[in-house]
Amino acid sequence: MIFGYLSCLLNRHKPSRRSVVWDSFRYTSHCVRCGKPVYRKQGGGWREADTKALEHKGSPEARQP
Repeated sequence: MIFGYLSCLLNRHKPSRRSVVWDSFRYTSHCVRCGKPVYRKQGGGWREADTKALEHKGSPEARQP
């Protein structure tokens, strides 16, 4: 339990495997220990996602050429 909390503090999250989604750019999910949005790094490992970047990227304005 405490090890998991320390892992999240060190930005090493554990994704909720049931809620992993491919968003046309990368895999995203939520950490099962702390609940923060996370993404999968290229080469493995999950890191905390920047929520503002995710909101902007998913907006209709960001999708138009």
